[in-house]
Amino acid sequence: LEAPSAPINLEVSESLLTDLNSVVFVKTQLVWGVPANSRATSYRVEYRSNGGEWVFAGSALSTYFDLRDLPVGNYEFRVCSVSATGKY
Repeated sequence: LEAPSAPINLEVSESLLTDLNSVVFVKTQLVWGVPANSRATSYRVEYRSNGGEWVFAGSALSTYFDLRDLPVGNYEFRVCSVSATGKY
């Protein structure tokens, strides 16, 4: 089986939020689209800072993913579609 089609239109936003204990934190949210006829069953989310190594941030079953309190820096993000057989 072929790997599923890559996600499209990745958007990244940041927000300052307060948790239930009144602690302020930064939420980075990634949102992406799915091409027609995609066979993705989940998504692999990765990031890197200042051109460094890619870091696995987690998996998502839907088309968004939240990260909390990334250290200050310049980041790149990528999202890979994952098939039912784990291919991406």
